[in-house]
Amino acid sequence: MTDAKSLNPRTARSRARILDATEMVFREMGYEAAKVEAIAARAGLTRKTVYNHFSSKEALADAVIARAGAQTEPLYGPAIRSGEPALDLLATILCDSSKWCTANPDLARRALAPRLRPTASPPEDPSLQGVVIDAIRLGQSQGVIRQDEDAGFLSLVLLGLYAQAMLSALETSEIGSDGVRRIVRLVVEGIGT
Repeated sequence: MTDAKSLNPRTARSRARILDATEMVFREMGYEAAKVEAIAARAGLTRKTVYNHFSSKEALADAVIARAGAQTEPLYGPAIRSGEPALDLLATILCDSSKWCTANPDLARRALAPRLRPTASPPEDPSLQGVVIDAIRLGQSQGVIRQDEDAGFLSLVLLGLYAQAMLSALETSEIGSDGVRRIVRLVVEGIGT
């Protein structure tokens, strides 16, 4: 995804309009039924303009997902840096993520799909995984999360369980904040006696 700070203001505005329109069209029509023409019309731009910024519908979906991930650090970074209780933060981060997933089920399925799940080394861009890693590091420093494992690896364990639970919830019903808190608790406490 292109860094918005490196774009001229007009290009940045066009991209933001396109991504806003993409999110709305995907919510209303679903990913499969959505057409780039509908996204362009919703954005008040031409189809050609959309394709000048994004190569395909898949690229649009990936950009909306990346934008949502990039919004996590400004939301939770201050709480992490101020040392709030890590387990509460992890539950809040994932509860908020589940709300986005239920509001954007087609995009969530794409974001949570195994081929797109994060790796042990987080991307350079801000992301949900990066915030979870920071919250886990905070928990390690607070003594509530084991310190003998790398925070990046622990984030994969937590996010892997969360992703599977979220994918299942999208097919049946909303997971809810109690379900997310349960996942965090089980991951932290483990499944052993």
